[in-house]
Amino acid sequence: MQRKGTCEIGIGIGAGNVIVPEIVFAQNLTYNANNYLIDDGNIDRITAQSFPSGQTGNITSASLRMHRGSALLTGDWQLSIQADASGSPSNVDIAVVTLDATALGITTPASFANFVFDVPVAVTSSTYYWLHFRSLLDGATSSGLYINYNSTDVYAGVYKYSTSGIPTWLTAAVDLEFTVYGTI
Repeated sequence: MQRKGTCEIGIGIGAGNVIVPEIVFAQNLTYNANNYLIDDGNIDRITAQSFPSGQTGNITSASLRMHRGSALLTGDWQLSIQADASGSPSNVDIAVVTLDATALGITTPASFANFVFDVPVAVTSSTYYWLHFRSLLDGATSSGLYINYNSTDVYAGVYKYSTSGIPTWLTAAVDLEFTVYGTI
C-alpha cells in the first residue's frame, strides 16, 4: 500500500493522539561540501540510499540536505521508503512524500528538507530499507535539484542511482546526508 505525506517538520503521534518524542533510526551527517545534481529535467535520475534501521518501530519522517540551483526551478519530487531486494531498492513504495521544489532553498551548503509521512512506516531493527528519491518533472528546466553527499563513503548503507525511467541500478562510492526519525 502506498502512503502519502507532506514535506514539513513534524512530531510523532502515538495512540490517543499523544505526542511521542521522535528518535533517530538511521543517520549520516558526514558532509564534505559535495552537491550532486539529481535532476535538471533531462537527467531523470532516480537516487536511493540504503540504511539499516536502528530500532524496531515506526518511521515518521526523514530529512535530506538538498537545494535547488535557482528560483526558476519548480516541479515536484517524491521521497519514498522501500524495502531491500537483494541489495537494491524493491521499486515498491511503502510510503511516499511529495516535495514541491519551491519549498527548497537556493543556498550552498543546502539546508535540510524534512519529509513527514502521514502514516508511520513499520520497520524492524537491523533490517535494511531504502530512501528512494525520484523526479516528477516533465521536460527540461533552467536549473537543477541538488542533494548533498559524502564522497568518502563512510556510512554503513549503500548509495545507488539510475538514469533510466525503469531503474537499472548503478552503485557509487558516496552516501547521502540524511536522518530517518521514528517512534518506538
